[in-house]
Amino acid sequence: METQTTLTAAMDGPYTPQQRKAIGEALEANRVASGLKVNQLSTMLGWHPSMYSRIIKGTYPGDIDKYLTGAVRWLNDRAEAAAAPAADYVETSIARRIIATCRRAVNRGTIARIEAPSGIGKSMALREFARQRGDRAAYIYAGENYSQRGALVREIALAVCQSAPDHMSSDRLFSRVRDTLRQFYGGGQSAPFAIIVDEAQTLTAASLNTLRNLHDDPACGAAIILAGTARLTFKLQSSHERGQYEQLNSRTRATWSMSETDPIDEADVDAVVAGTLAGLGCKSTLPAASLKFLRRLAGERGKLRNPVNRLRDVADMAEILGVRPTFSVAELDYVATLSGAEQQMVHAEPPFSATARPAAPQPRLATA
Repeated sequence: METQTTLTAAMDGPYTPQQRKAIGEALEANRVASGLKVNQLSTMLGWHPSMYSRIIKGTYPGDIDKYLTGAVRWLNDRAEAAAAPAADYVETSIARRIIATCRRAVNRGTIARIEAPSGIGKSMALREFARQRGDRAAYIYAGENYSQRGALVREIALAVCQSAPDHMSSDRLFSRVRDTLRQFYGGGQSAPFAIIVDEAQTLTAASLNTLRNLHDDPACGAAIILAGTARLTFKLQSSHERGQYEQLNSRTRATWSMSETDPIDEADVDAVVAGTLAGLGCKSTLPAASLKFLRRLAGERGKLRNPVNRLRDVADMAEILGVRPTFSVAELDYVATLSGAEQQMVHAEPPFSATARPAAPQPRLATA
């Protein structure tokens, strides 16, 4: 998708004839660049398809500015999303398995369930899959704030339709999402649209069954990917709640799980450490003892997030002190309390070299 010029200065109108023309041209250019059909874009904007050509040409006889305001917001949202920096993605064996499970769900047009502990790079992999799918996927971080049906439907509408007007009820938004998905799928002419819900263990029964309803509509062609912790599987398969989710479970055809006790491959730790150091601009060699220390941290609760946090905390502390970090074991241990962990060594004073200056070469991952 090509980045479009934002039109924030004329966000809410009223618009001059020149502005209306510019908005129409930008909208049509964005539609063509994105490969959207007129019916698809009209549905996303909440317009009747027969209105599209008259609105973008400025010949619509009604209150055209009311429709153009929605178009401007849509264009700006697209431009901001395209301009946002891509999240750092590190390919690990775990990430490959998660992405492969997502692909199976899309290829089969089914529901997928991914279960893994926090800190193994689950969200990173899900966002990367959504990025690869472009306009054919929507990543939604559920969390506690979006566990209820109304909040979830609004998030889905924002992701799928690019807008969710405040005055619309959740039922109307759901209908709009369904219509948009039908336009995308085109009766099987396109691959299924992937709706990826992270932290799905927080969803209520009504929210989960709303997602199932989208999947069950053959005209929508929606693949639903539910990802979360062990609580997700427990919720769906517990004897107490199984009846609520029987239909959802029966439609789940792609699964992958990892338990809290499963070991982390050293190669995955090394890849994450290397990616983190690269993001910090480090260019010199990481001490072998430090790499061993970080591998051990990855085996604790928090998994791969632990070495990432330690490296970033060392870099932050060194910046505060005005020195160059060496990422020694002592430095990595000293900053433990910044992320709520306990120090394993006794430190009489901060183990950062006062003579090392930031201009010196900085560490990178060594082959251990």
